[in-house]
Amino acid sequence: MKRIIIVDDRIERQSQFLPNGDEDVILLNKLPYVENKVGQKYNSLIEALLEGNESELLEYDLWIFHRSLLVKKKMLLKIQELAKKNKRPLILFSGGITYSSYSESDFPFLIMNSQVFYSEKLFPFLDKYANAGGRLIEIVYGENWQLSYLFKYRQVLDQVPYPGRPERNKDELEQVLGKLSIDEVNDKIFEILQGI
Repeated sequence: MKRIIIVDDRIERQSQFLPNGDEDVILLNKLPYVENKVGQKYNSLIEALLEGNESELLEYDLWIFHRSLLVKKKMLLKIQELAKKNKRPLILFSGGITYSSYSESDFPFLIMNSQVFYSEKLFPFLDKYANAGGRLIEIVYGENWQLSYLFKYRQVLDQVPYPGRPERNKDELEQVLGKLSIDEVNDKIFEILQGI
């Protein structure tokens, strides 16, 4: 079973955004595979990290941090570099983020909005990730997360203008999906759409 840590400086955020409020906070705290360092519980971890002691954080397989907390503590870059160095998946969430961004180029990395993170998708995602693994992007798009990436990949393969550098886009998409032919992409899109 994979261990997950959630670090958030405000317990009110969880109560406000989780669908069942305080009941869900209690449930989150009871999950055996989640360490919910919220409110004042995060202080000892942050202090240890500031002193260069990374051992507690390295005990976890998935790191989830409130982005603004890291910015305020001047630790954002440190946590990202630590995740990259140790190949730990990292989710950063914040109310100031208006869209989700996902990459697997150096390590699995997802940036998302707080309300999207603390939605009805959180518990199924945590359970699946802890017990079977999965991709971070599933917390945003659920089981059909590949569909968006397949549509983007098809555009790149068809050489339809797409924002950014085509080769970089193709490389990033292939890191997530694997290398596919246009026919394989179309087949996968059709298969997913049939199941919806």
